[in-house]
Amino acid sequence: MSIHLTGNAEIDQQHELLDNSVGRLASFCVEADHNKAASCAGCSLARQKSCCSELATLAGELAAFLSGHSAYEEKMMELLPATPECLTHIKAHKAAHEGIARQLKKFSLQITETSARDVSLQIMRVVGDWLGDHCTLFDTHLVHLG
Repeated sequence: MSIHLTGNAEIDQQHELLDNSVGRLASFCVEADHNKAASCAGCSLARQKSCCSELATLAGELAAFLSGHSAYEEKMMELLPATPECLTHIKAHKAAHEGIARQLKKFSLQITETSARDVSLQIMRVVGDWLGDHCTLFDTHLVHLG
């Protein structure tokens, strides 16, 4: 994914780290390296359990990093003036943080109930899209408001 730079070095570095974490999801399934149509059903139960465990770890790391990213940005938002434009931005920005946290939690609960590969693809798509949209809609605007 191509990350849109905000002009804030800390936020841009966090976005790069988030993007790298999303990229790790693409390589956790060793079967998919040589078979793009690989499914968990073709793997042994031991392999499936191992993949579920690895995906849960990756999803947990991603959720923790996103939580830290949200906390950092929300501290930055405290520095904004209390204008209607800033207050509207802050409310929408915080809602975006809460929304991705809810989605990651939902995906994490699905890991043991659904194909780990399918869940990883969903996480990659949703978090990748969120990161691009979030950067463009919120973070660039946050940097310019401040």
